[in-house]
Amino acid sequence: MVDLPHDIWEVISQHIPRKELLNLAAVNRPFYNIVLNTRYKEIWWVKLDESMVEYLRRLQDPAVARRVRRLHIRAWFIDFLLKREVLLKASKKKFEPIVWVKTLLNLNIPDAVPDPPIRNSPSILLEHRLGTMFSPGEIMRAMIKAISGMVNVMEYDFEWRDLPMNEDTQIFLMAARNTFATGLCKLVLSAQISKLVQLLTMTDFERLEEIEFSFEYTPLEASGGTTPKYILLAENLDRDLLAVQVASFINRLSSSLRCLTISSLAQCDHSPFFQCLTFLPALRYLAIRMAFDMGHLMNPAGFFRFLITQASTLFTLELRPDRPPSKNHMLAQYRQDLVEVVLRANLESLTIPSFDQQIAVSLIDKSIASLTSLSLLHRFLNVTEVAEIVNMFSTAGRAHNLIRLSLEVKSMSPRLMNVLSVGLPALASLTLVIEDESHFGSQLVEPPGIYTYRTLVDWRLLDISIYIRSQRPDSIEVIPWTRMENRMMLHLSFIMRSIRYFRGQDPRIVVDFMRRQPTPSILL
Repeated sequence: MVDLPHDIWEVISQHIPRKELLNLAAVNRPFYNIVLNTRYKEIWWVKLDESMVEYLRRLQDPAVARRVRRLHIRAWFIDFLLKREVLLKASKKKFEPIVWVKTLLNLNIPDAVPDPPIRNSPSILLEHRLGTMFSPGEIMRAMIKAISGMVNVMEYDFEWRDLPMNEDTQIFLMAARNTFATGLCKLVLSAQISKLVQLLTMTDFERLEEIEFSFEYTPLEASGGTTPKYILLAENLDRDLLAVQVASFINRLSSSLRCLTISSLAQCDHSPFFQCLTFLPALRYLAIRMAFDMGHLMNPAGFFRFLITQASTLFTLELRPDRPPSKNHMLAQYRQDLVEVVLRANLESLTIPSFDQQIAVSLIDKSIASLTSLSLLHRFLNVTEVAEIVNMFSTAGRAHNLIRLSLEVKSMSPRLMNVLSVGLPALASLTLVIEDESHFGSQLVEPPGIYTYRTLVDWRLLDISIYIRSQRPDSIEVIPWTRMENRMMLHLSFIMRSIRYFRGQDPRIVVDFMRRQPTPSILL
């Protein structure tokens, strides 16, 4: 077995849970490389803790750093290091230089260093060990050295927000730019528009294929004042920066850009930005996540003109309002333009707000010939409305083509599950966001509930995701797990043996979570 090809070992490793796989580095050389690639393929620099320090120590070795494929950095962490460095220099308490920094850069495991006398508190001890003993300046230099070895990074995610640009941060950004210059495929930036424009001058990577830009909200204090005059000036400045700088950056990548995601909480008019975007011939994925109202799109015709022009190349379209729209919403008012976009495209995936059942049905009908993934947002559907949508696929002879479905529904019921299992027998992934959980368990678990429907037993569903909206007031992503949701997914998996994943993850994660949590009496 030692002489098996590396690809065979890769296949074997894919059937081993990650936690167990990380302990198998000593099996043989192929497993050693697989374990290192698994451990270091994705790096998060978001807080200074012992785990981050250990990862940073290992990443000083270029042989380890080159295994990183995705790098995520949060700006507050960089800001924390820089400010702490200033405070340490100004402090009267001077500790002896710590051997740890030297051993870190020399790739030697440091000897135990006795802690200076401090108050007997675990949190203070950790703060002291990782914040004072480890010089922030040396940590920054170690991070830059680690980045210089990450020559195979394909995704670079930087959440900048409102951090000011200075010499130290520019050195850090330029190190990343020089290392990732030619091989980077995906760039993710999150910042206020004025800060984002500064970042773009140091992230001008060649031939990017994926871009995700998040335009953050600018507080009134940061805009120069709270009077209407200052607010208007700040909004006009952001509008012009979007149209001139950001649009130009995207247009420069027209020959290679395949995926574009724009998310915005900025309070300016985005119409000029979309009007300045040129035709992107390689674009296949387009996601717009923002408020579709007159405050953000004063010239809606320009926005829909961009969509119509770009539609012919798209396989995936996502229009996600940042809040539930009303029936007289802009997307509803420009219904015919939306229909034309869908008609011109050959969509495989469609994500839209179901603000009106008639409009949603119309858009689905125009794209049903090629659709394999559908997501309807911001309105809770009853069983009759769900059945109408499902029957569209059956009537068009496309019942076996829809692979992924995401819906917001009023309640969970045996009838709902029966409609989905009968109408969409080839569905592989199902996401349900439920408004009313008052009968969440009893309707499905107790006879004559879900067990009366034989179609569920034969359904070949692989991935189930269930969320309860009342427990998630802001977003279904805010809270990672709730016991009621997990309980229902587990019960469904007992009936539908084909289910292999809960929210795309191994079900054992959910089981372990529930074992660690106390059981409320209402669930006993």
